Amino acid sequence: MSNIIKAAAGHKFVFNDIDLEKIGSQGYGYAAFRVAGYWSENHITLYICRRRVKLTSSPNHPGVWEFIVSNSAGGRDNNAVVCDLEATRNYGAAMLEVANLGLRIQMKVGLLERCYKEAEGEREAQCATTCAARQALVDADPPIGAEAARQLVASVVKLVKANLGEACVVSMYDRGEFKTTTKMTFVCNKQTKMTNVHYMGARISAAKAAEILTDKASQRTSTN
Repeated sequence: MSNIIKAAAGHKFVFNDIDLEKIGSQGYGYAAFRVAGYWSENHITLYICRRRVKLTSSPNHPGVWEFIVSNSAGGRDNNAVVCDLEATRNYGAAMLEVANLGLRIQMKVGLLERCYKEAEGEREAQCATTCAARQALVDADPPIGAEAARQLVASVVKLVKANLGEACVVSMYDRGEFKTTTKMTFVCNKQTKMTNVHYMGARISAAKAAEILTDKASQRTSTN
């Protein structure tokens, strides 16, 4: 039996092909309905998606798979269908088909779940392989270390204090990376003579900068 629900094409509404195995593997999918007499390309949409946490509050709930119907704000297209009553009948027919389609798919949640678990197993295996390769790069790239980090920060602080108001940037290479991943910007305030360090959208102390650099930064880290 095919697990593809073929698109419906009629004078009242149309909707796209629905590949249940693909929806199951991805954990989400949709059926978009275009209704004759309305502007929107997808005037009614049936979303099928997998919840991360199973709902147990209702014994009649289909489980981890959720079915949601959404309506577009697109209004009437009088050029396509002149009569409001006819357009409304088309809309009603489409809504009924959305519900029937959802119920048909709901009866195949076993298929959806099986496809999801198979694909998720493949994704987890790929992730483990990628993470292991990434960790190997990190392990092969020694950190700058505590002493070198303190010396680097001290030299930058000394530099910005000698050049009040001018910034000095530390181009930081994360371990295992071969291009600059983040930057630390040091600047000494002209009025307070305090050194501020800007890192990933936050302001941190020079001591905190040295702490971050110690284990996170590669020995290739330098100043600009």
